[in-house]
Amino acid sequence: MEICGGQTHSIIKFGIDELLPKEITLVHGPGCPVCVTPLEKIDKAVTIASRPDVIFCSFGDMLRVPGSEQDLLTVKANGGDVRILYSPLDA
Repeated sequence: MEICGGQTHSIIKFGIDELLPKEITLVHGPGCPVCVTPLEKIDKAVTIASRPDVIFCSFGDMLRVPGSEQDLLTVKANGGDVRILYSPLDA
C-alpha cells in the first residue's frame, strides 16, 4: 500500500506497476493530509491564521499547500502567528 498520492503518481508515471510480478497487488491510498485536504479547508485555515488574535499551529508540510489565494507560509511571512508543530504534544 502506498500512502502518499505522490507515490501513486510516480508508480504509474514511470510504469513501476507494470514491472511488478502479477502476485503483487498495489492498494492505493489513503493519501497523506497534504494530498487529501480539500481546498475549502485550506482556505478556512488561511482565514483563521490571518486573524491577529490567533496562534495557528500546523505540521510543517501543510504550510506550503496552496489555497485559492495564498498558503499558510505566506500568512506567516506577512506577520501571522503560524507555528510549526513536530508532534501533537507540541500543541
